[in-house]
This record gives sequence, C-alpha cells and structure tokens, in this order.
Amino acid sequence: MNEEIFTLEEACAFLKISLNTGYAWIKSGRLRAGRTGRNGKSGDYRLLKSDCIESVRPRINNQAVNAVGEQDEGLVCQSNKETVSTTVTSLRLVGRELDNLLGQRKSGKQRSCTTN
Repeated sequence: MNEEIFTLEEACAFLKISLNTGYAWIKSGRLRAGRTGRNGKSGDYRLLKSDCIESVRPRINNQAVNAVGEQDEGLVCQSNKETVSTTVTSLRLVGRELDNLLGQRKSGKQRSCTTN
C-alpha cells in the first residue's frame, strides 16, 4: 500500500480547513481517521490522503426506484424505528377533522390574524 499518511494538522492544511473543522468532520463521519493509541480511542489522528480527497467530493444521494416511484423490494430500510400499525382513516373523516381544526372558533378567545 503506497498511500500517503497525514497527521490531522497536515490533512487540514491539505484540505485548507481549520483544525476545529477537521475535528468536527471526523466526529460527524465525513472524514475517516484512525488513532495511534492502542485501543483506538487515544493518540493522535492519522488520515489517508484518499480519505481527505473523498471528504470533499460532492455526495449524490441516488436511490433505486421503479417507474411508480416506489423503492425496490430487496432494499432494507435503514431506519432504526420499528414499524407502527395505524388505523385506516377515510378521506371524508380526515377532511372533517382538518376543517374542525382549521375552522374559526365560535366561542372562547378570538385568535389574532392578519387577514379578515
């Protein structure tokens, strides 16, 4: 492997960013870095030149979809949320609930508005 290795200071100079920005990019995962300590949690950061270049490349979020706009069945959802079952609501019921929420109040304190 004939890859150039930078310290964090050298990588920040190469990328023309501040040291604080370099730390923030490493913390957010935008810039990959390793540490020189035994357990990987201590020591100085070391970065590969290719990782520095990759951190400034534009990211394009392409997702495979079919003509209907739905995702392929084989793709797994990346969310850590569990699926929640809901009840089926008719459009008529939803419309009535929205009208009640958005309609003018007939009693109580009047709401302020900019249009009459």
